[in-house]
Amino acid sequence: MALTGQVQTQVMGPGAFQDIDLRSAFQAVARFSQPVLGSSNHAVLAALACKNAIVEQDVAHLMFPDDVQTKPSDQPAGRTTTPTPRVF
Repeated sequence: MALTGQVQTQVMGPGAFQDIDLRSAFQAVARFSQPVLGSSNHAVLAALACKNAIVEQDVAHLMFPDDVQTKPSDQPAGRTTTPTPRVF
């Protein structure tokens, strides 16, 4: 799994300073490559990336623009689900 940083969402694409087309750069080596935007369903993207990395045994890539990296979360830190106890 590759997690990469990116320039702010508003300047992605038009050739801003230090803007690199990471999707194209990872295209040859990653089966799954997606940007994580403010409007993205982050849990679904993370699950798809993990599925591709683990089940498909291939490289998965998520790009995090600067503005998404610093966006506060409304979710509590740590696990989002309660683990189910296993009885052996």
